[in-house]
Amino acid sequence: MEHPDEYNEAILDKKPEDYCEWILCGDSWGGGIELSILSKYFQKTIGVVDIKNITIEYFGDYHEIIYLLYDNVHYDVFYSESNKESPGVFMKNNDTIKNEVLEVARELKKHQQYIDTQNGAGALPYYYYIGSNFKGASAGVDAAVYNEDTHGV
Repeated sequence: MEHPDEYNEAILDKKPEDYCEWILCGDSWGGGIELSILSKYFQKTIGVVDIKNITIEYFGDYHEIIYLLYDNVHYDVFYSESNKESPGVFMKNNDTIKNEVLEVARELKKHQQYIDTQNGAGALPYYYYIGSNFKGASAGVDAAVYNEDTHGV
């Protein structure tokens, strides 16, 4: 462990050595602690967009940002073809991209594509794509929402 004072037993809810062993298991899932570590490691802000609440929680404070769409269980990266060299990494001060990711989150919420952990409800998984020429979206945005039954919404 490189930062024993920052990631101690009180933060990790277990001894750091035990935590490292646990998180490396194939059936362990990460969350805020891991997002904070990844933000520092890659020197990128991570913006987690909660689909149910249409809110953004930020990890790290860097010039570049990676947005993740969160359905209360899984994190999925947001990407745009407008950034050809690195489609999932954007300048943090780019409000156009921020608005696009929020637009996709609103579309997913409209189709109830989040897990309601309080009421035990969830819908079929949807898959989304950001590219170009999506009707109703900002210029240059393409968001297609698919599931196995509808094959496109």
